[in-house]
Amino acid sequence: MESTTKGSSSTASATHLAIVATATLSSVYVIQNLLRKYDTRKKLRLMAEEAVQRRDEKVHKVLEIIASKTLQDDDDSHDDACCYSALETREGIIRGNISAVDNIIHSVRRCVLYGRKDGQGVNAITEEFYDEGYGEAEKIMLSLLKKQGANEEVLLSEKLLLLGVPISVKDCVAVKGALQTGGLQCRTGEEHRSAEDSLIVRVLRQAGAIPICRGNVSQVMMMPESCNNIWGTTLNPWDLDRTPGGSSGGEGALVATKCVPLAVGTDIGGSIRIPATYCGVVGFKPTPSRLSIEGSMRPRKDNRFGMAITIPAICGPIARSVDDCALFMRAACVPDLFQADPYVPPIPFDDKVYAKKEKGLKIGYFVSDGWFDPCQAQKRAMEETISALEDAGHVCVPFDPPADGWDTYGLFVALNAAEGNMRGFTEALEGEALIPHYNTLYAASNLPNFLRPLVSLMLDERRASLVKAASYGGISVY
Repeated sequence: MESTTKGSSSTASATHLAIVATATLSSVYVIQNLLRKYDTRKKLRLMAEEAVQRRDEKVHKVLEIIASKTLQDDDDSHDDACCYSALETREGIIRGNISAVDNIIHSVRRCVLYGRKDGQGVNAITEEFYDEGYGEAEKIMLSLLKKQGANEEVLLSEKLLLLGVPISVKDCVAVKGALQTGGLQCRTGEEHRSAEDSLIVRVLRQAGAIPICRGNVSQVMMMPESCNNIWGTTLNPWDLDRTPGGSSGGEGALVATKCVPLAVGTDIGGSIRIPATYCGVVGFKPTPSRLSIEGSMRPRKDNRFGMAITIPAICGPIARSVDDCALFMRAACVPDLFQADPYVPPIPFDDKVYAKKEKGLKIGYFVSDGWFDPCQAQKRAMEETISALEDAGHVCVPFDPPADGWDTYGLFVALNAAEGNMRGFTEALEGEALIPHYNTLYAASNLPNFLRPLVSLMLDERRASLVKAASYGGISVY
């Protein structure tokens, strides 16, 4: 009996020691992971802070010119200059009514006042190329001087469709010497500076465009916001308490504040169209492969394909008018682009088709997608737009989308979460914390699949559908 008791006691002691050892090892493992995570995030944060510091400490000689030189224009004419469209800018420079140099100075001045974070700024700019832009404008002036006496109409018909037009380029689209972060702290090191322009930027430069800055994006570029842990949050120019949308929100804000008349964005699920709507400007998403995406980063580790394999990304314009968006497309759909990217069909911009916009078009519209019903102000705006189009001779036809908002948003969530635990996102972050905007989606994607039916019972229909869509392999449910 005594030996049995001793045996039981020693077994209990061994079990106790095993539990203590396991708990100790688990605690050490957890603590090591937490310390490693803390150390990684600290290093990434310091990298990002250094990138911001380098940007802010960069000396721009053109700013000294702005500070010291008394421009021929007074403040009112400065404001007028910033109201020029891309079309007006090009024509004015060729006809000699606008100085390419002064025009760049006006845009730079406005970027400093409204594009930056300080003062009245909307914090839309991630990098600045003011001196480079000023130099390009001087070259244009010299080139035009050499062509003095040439027929203006001949110059206007040449290939330089964006001559002297200052533009902004989205953070993810390569510009020689600039960072391509995609809102990721791990991409702020000097080794991530682009060795050359992306193809779309190269073609736009050949058309005479002058990049002067880059616009902010959302972290991983998959959020209708423009907020990240590097450059901060971009604000809506019309209401600083609201968002400009995303992920091309920096471009939308820069065009709306008249820092530039034209900007290059990218779009998968609304990244051009949402900021254009929120900022009160015009955005156009071309059909995928209509323009080249070569040189644009993908928000995944090692730049590999993610969601873009299902819904291809595409570059496109943000401007203050439809005509300026058309000018962008006219300048981009050229033989040089077609020859450099064999995946782009060699179809130039069709001016004959575009000219028909003045005639009677049949335009389809719908007021609600069934997911979010528009508020009264939005409905009124839609009604006024329809009325204006009909007054202009167009035919407006109501229709029901082939898939309602429930299905389309569910597919969007499923595409983002199908890998499980948002793995594509978290791998791209390389240890950086997700911004709070992703918390709900991240929590939903981490929920074990066997618990989803139970959790769904406790939620309303809308949230329950998202819990279902965010499951591991969720795309298979559609």
